[in-house]
Amino acid sequence: MSADLSPIFFAHANGFPSTSYQPFLTQLQPYQVFYEDVLSPGTERIERSWLEVVPQLIDSIERQADQAVVGVGHSFGTVILLRAAQQRPDLFKQLIIMEPPLLPLSFRIVIGLLRGLGLAERLIPIAKQAHNRKDHFDSHAEAREYWGQKKFFQSFDPACFEAYVQNGLVPAPQGGYTLKIPKVKEANIFSLTPSRYGNTALELPAHYIYATEGNTLPPANRLSQEKKFPDFQFYEWNGGHMFPLESPQEAATLIKSLIIK
Repeated sequence: MSADLSPIFFAHANGFPSTSYQPFLTQLQPYQVFYEDVLSPGTERIERSWLEVVPQLIDSIERQADQAVVGVGHSFGTVILLRAAQQRPDLFKQLIIMEPPLLPLSFRIVIGLLRGLGLAERLIPIAKQAHNRKDHFDSHAEAREYWGQKKFFQSFDPACFEAYVQNGLVPAPQGGYTLKIPKVKEANIFSLTPSRYGNTALELPAHYIYATEGNTLPPANRLSQEKKFPDFQFYEWNGGHMFPLESPQEAATLIKSLIIK
């Protein structure tokens, strides 16, 4: 890595270990890339808020990087990076967030109500889907065939899909393989998707990349989100929420074009 290039610290989406982004992360060269493979590892529940993961991310940056980093996050990881950069701006040179889960107001109201009633993990659709995931495979080949039939994965870049097959599983105690990020943890994290974001002020350059397809930031909501994130420059991506894993080379090229030298 050139001495004049700040290292990148990457934070992954829920359910996808950082190593499953390897084709995308490799394309970020010549920048050195640090990450925590799994944010909030294990099966221990996050009790109240994604903010409980922030100390782990701060500790990881302090251990791995000897200078301020460019924070690059996807979905769940964007929120953790944002709060870390607010708490410890000295650790960051810049922040680039891809598809933070900023759902429409109606969704956020429902999430807030369900969480208050203790029903979030059972009734929020994306958390319910995580609970129902198949989580045991006899082999990587079985997982490859099973996931390859799912519509969600069919738009993935082949190298990213294979990286998920290889890095999304760990040996299971009973034999075979299970999900590296257990489905109970994935559902728990989805159930705590923020219903409001509050303060988003930053003391460093910040960029927000949103996808044109899907419900994360519908076009009608863009102006309101720009008001909520006044310190961010907004960039449009023609594609879906999982675009770093669908178009890794193009996504990495965009990220590198936004990094302030």
